[in-house]
Amino acid sequence: MFLIATLAASLSLGNSGCALPRARGLEENYIQPGARSNLIYKSPYVLDAYAPAGDPRPAAVIIHGGKGDKSTYVDQLFPLLDKAGYAWFSVDYGSAEDVRTALDYVRCPGRFNITRHMILICEDTGAAIALELARSTHVDGVVTFGARLRTGQRADVPAATKVLMIQGTGDEEVNSATVEDFCKRVPQCTWFPVAGAIHDFE
Repeated sequence: MFLIATLAASLSLGNSGCALPRARGLEENYIQPGARSNLIYKSPYVLDAYAPAGDPRPAAVIIHGGKGDKSTYVDQLFPLLDKAGYAWFSVDYGSAEDVRTALDYVRCPGRFNITRHMILICEDTGAAIALELARSTHVDGVVTFGARLRTGQRADVPAATKVLMIQGTGDEEVNSATVEDFCKRVPQCTWFPVAGAIHDFE
């Protein structure tokens, strides 16, 4: 009985919540009222977070591409995700392992007002990272915009993870046919071409 009680107490402490993250710079995100900016998840890397009070929301983690950062290009997603009922987290990073650390940081029980459900939203080179992570950590879905995949990118994403690949037919930086072929090899992938759209996130 003592061992059971000790284990129960340990689990209780482990799920009691994580310390609130430190902010580097402004607490408020000027783009989305109520968001927190520059929370250090792994020095020197930071993320912006919006997880309002009320009922917990599913989490959407935004992975920017090679041309921007956590608050350029992708910022237009913030109000849309809020309206759709998601908490969102926009991440700066240097590698796929940094993003993996960010996912663990966001998921830490009690740190943010979120459910256990998570999707990854990514653009450009962020798509390669998101699809790589989806193979080894559970996410409910991946949404890519203008995916720039790596040579030899593996398509064995778990069948439980739904993938939506949105690609412009006017993309002059990435061969859309190559991305479409990749989508066909992913167990649960929907291909969504946008007529005339260019590569840059718009």
